[in-house]
Amino acid sequence: MPEEQKKEIIFEYVTGPDYREFYVNGARGGIQSAYHLRMEFYVEKLRMPFTKEKLEVLPDGTQRRVPLDGEDKKVVEREFKVGIMMPFYAVKELFRWLSQRLPEIEAIEKEALANPPASTNPPEEAKRDDE
Repeated sequence: MPEEQKKEIIFEYVTGPDYREFYVNGARGGIQSAYHLRMEFYVEKLRMPFTKEKLEVLPDGTQRRVPLDGEDKKVVEREFKVGIMMPFYAVKELFRWLSQRLPEIEAIEKEALANPPASTNPPEEAKRDDE
């Protein structure tokens, strides 16, 4: 019986001209069609309480800031960066890949928590007198 020949496929990874990286800290999504998962990735941040204000001078000479575009309240903003659709076979591969990386990530996180970086504040004696 002849020896079976090995078949090889070589994958070459390149970045296209429209490739972009995004920092994200959240995702949402769900089943889009019969065979696809849709995911939208976002950055969550605390929105500035207001973006426009006016300064009122009161009759007694004191001043007061007045927001012009809404109430002064805390709002968490989720800015969507990118949405993707994946066929289920790719979702399964992504799940497998993430499952393999998770122990590595947890080990890095554990090490970082056990050995926090040194303070980035300059020592007191390094401050100048004119500060």
